[in-house]
Amino acid sequence: MKFMSLVADEFRNLPVNVKRIQMLSMVNFSFAYDAESDYDSPCWINIINLSALDLLSNKTGSRCSD
Repeated sequence: MKFMSLVADEFRNLPVNVKRIQMLSMVNFSFAYDAESDYDSPCWINIINLSALDLLSNKTGSRCSD
């Protein structure tokens, strides 16, 4: 439900920042402690919430592929 409230808040502001909402639908996990960035570590996982992106697509009326 938090994602839906963030989307609703974002739609109150014009113009809507679709990139920000897309980034909120992703989670990154890193399994190394000494890397400066998650992407510099040897082992990481990026989880994308497809249902959240689908909700965003339905709200914006586009495919949100920017």
